[in-house]
Amino acid sequence: MVPGFSARRAALVSGVLLTLLACTEDGGEATDPHDEALCKVPAAFPKVAAASATIGVAGGGHPTLTITLDAGPPRDTLFFKLISGAGAFVGGLRAGTFAISGPDAGFSSCGLCVNVVADIVAGQGPTKFYQATAGEVTLTSVTAPYAGSVANLVLGEVDLQGTAIPGCSTKVPSVTFSSN
Repeated sequence: MVPGFSARRAALVSGVLLTLLACTEDGGEATDPHDEALCKVPAAFPKVAAASATIGVAGGGHPTLTITLDAGPPRDTLFFKLISGAGAFVGGLRAGTFAISGPDAGFSSCGLCVNVVADIVAGQGPTKFYQATAGEVTLTSVTAPYAGSVANLVLGEVDLQGTAIPGCSTKVPSVTFSSN
């Protein structure tokens, strides 16, 4: 028995330590499990071999593409907004393969803006938004019909102003898409 510790306190401390060790992969820092009920998305979406993208136009005339990742209900979508003059498209919209990094990893600075819009309920809208912070996007066409793919996207939760909210994230390993 440790001096100053009651048997009850020693048992409590031992239980906490065992719990913390059980939550680590290698005895290092504890990792938080993904809470799907809180995050409203899976830790990773399944691969999608061929998806149909719906074309739209955002404010400022920027083209958008929406791809359903989970039809739900509630529904989860992969959403692209292509902004000429910013991020990957600082010199204008163009086909190519682009890493999500630098300005494109920021909600308010992206030119190649990639989001997961999550937990969309008909008549109410979405409850969660995720911004891509890493991964790769290939666009083979940046005019209708649009076509391309994504690989290894990592997305973190953001609020409506684009401020990161710690705790929830998701991954999109692979999606190939085209529009009509």
